[in-house]
Amino acid sequence: KETQKQQLEMAIGQIDSTASAPDQAEPSKETEPSKEADTVAPNADTTASNTLTDEVLASLKKDTYVKWKEDALITVMEFSDLECPFCAKLHANGTPKALADKYGDKINFVFKHFPLSFHKYAQQASEALECAWELGGSDKFYAFIEAVFKAGQPTESVIAATVKDLWLDATTFDQCLKSAKFASKIKTDMTQWSSIFGVQGTPNSIIINNQTKKYLKVEGAYPTDQFVSKIEELMK
Repeated sequence: KETQKQQLEMAIGQIDSTASAPDQAEPSKETEPSKEADTVAPNADTTASNTLTDEVLASLKKDTYVKWKEDALITVMEFSDLECPFCAKLHANGTPKALADKYGDKINFVFKHFPLSFHKYAQQASEALECAWELGGSDKFYAFIEAVFKAGQPTESVIAATVKDLWLDATTFDQCLKSAKFASKIKTDMTQWSSIFGVQGTPNSIIINNQTKKYLKVEGAYPTDQFVSKIEELMK
């Protein structure tokens, strides 16, 4: 009987501890299924020290569209997917604008492609985004991002409506999109650059001090104060 009593007390204790356990936090990013093929191995020295070499930093910014001041001290580089709900949440929360308001000319923003394979429209949306840049430059590129995130899923109808709203030439845009001319650039963002930082999901923001070349990561759609904390650490 004593043994049965002890077992009963243990069972009650387990039930109580399970009931009082906090709920798991809602996930803040989506993760790409792991793939061994088509991946560039990260530079061990680069990732171990969280410091980029001059060569890597220069290459990383080549063919990149910078929002705000080109030579800012801090760059927030977001690996993102136009179909990712958490990416849309990050922008809906106003984090990029809040950081611009707080840091002014000390900060700029860069978008890098990471269309997840299980998102139906993501790859074509990334290519459409590049076509928006070709027709209208960086301003249209970043306006396209915000418009699509606000609209929801980047379906063909949403893309067409965005092209119209941004006053882009629809015929030239369609020709650009059908050519798939930017597919290789998007692949480079997903393999060469994302592997350097160990990116596996979206949104994934890399915050870089362009003077010290040190960087920190914010993996997920976290509130602005999480970004501020990393930026302040890098500016010390």
